[in-house]
Amino acid sequence: PNYISWAAHPKMYFRGYETNINPYDPITNPKGCIKLSLAENTLMRDVLLERYNSAPPATRADLVYSDYLGTRSLREVLAKNIFNRLAKREEAKWENIAVSAGAGAIVNHVLWVLGNPGDSVLLPSPYYNSFSFDIKARNDLNIESIERRPEDLFAISKAQLDAAYESAIKKGSKPRVLLLCSPDNPTGRVYKKREIATILEWCNSKPDLHLVSDELYAFSVFGESEFTSILEKVHEYPNLASKRTHIVWALSKDMGASGLRCGALFSKNTNLLRAMQNIGYFAAVPNPVQSALAYTLGDTTFLESYIAENKRRLLKRYTVLATMLSEQGIPFVEGEAGLFFLG
Repeated sequence: PNYISWAAHPKMYFRGYETNINPYDPITNPKGCIKLSLAENTLMRDVLLERYNSAPPATRADLVYSDYLGTRSLREVLAKNIFNRLAKREEAKWENIAVSAGAGAIVNHVLWVLGNPGDSVLLPSPYYNSFSFDIKARNDLNIESIERRPEDLFAISKAQLDAAYESAIKKGSKPRVLLLCSPDNPTGRVYKKREIATILEWCNSKPDLHLVSDELYAFSVFGESEFTSILEKVHEYPNLASKRTHIVWALSKDMGASGLRCGALFSKNTNLLRAMQNIGYFAAVPNPVQSALAYTLGDTTFLESYIAENKRRLLKRYTVLATMLSEQGIPFVEGEAGLFFLG
């Protein structure tokens, strides 16, 4: 059939949410659907809801148009309590932050601004399925896979980066963005410090390439490996840091609140942020939600307690499942972060 556009293809976007129509229940609906393909953290909803629901009620200020980069109150909280926590220093200012309706909207908008139709996004594989939609549906960009191998524990090397870059060029496509998911979806890996250094050094050597790091699972690391944010190390490469590095975080994974539809971007590229302000009109987060989130994330004591408890509960659930699979002789890739198992 002829679709209105490629974006309207019925198989284009992930349809796992449709299982909500017929959810499994051991008593009332034993033949219902169990979602195994949707990364949603339900372990901390009791803690988050208690805090979120105690936020002050909406005010008159929440009922008017606001900056499409997000409210200043939320952007200040995100800079201080999220992005500076990732950087492990006073790196982010509220002016560096843009807010939009989820990480998908952030990634889609950033790629819309940075790339032209036919350009390439370098993407480590295997990768999060919906990146295809974020990259292709409106932007008409190409995906050039960076081939990682399970025998190398899905590590990234300079040789692999070079191969993907050259492959795109041979196809007549300009590499514009390296899109990194760190910690990684779907492998559950935490990139080692030496890999982060390799990635930054390589990106720094490509003056026309931007680095977009999706760090939605930054506070969901339960393994022994230490998570290193791109934001922690990129200051060692001033030009890359000031113009070509962009960090994405959202409420959907670490906070288990995908339904609130709130994602955030850190960037020092003023031209990108100006563009995000313009197109933010199409994916704005409601003011009352932003106000409640500024309250929820603004309490440092609450946030630190939440992160610690989230890691504890994730490790407990992971241990149960890993033990069960091991006892049944089912091989799997050992995870360190997020909600993933690869068989």
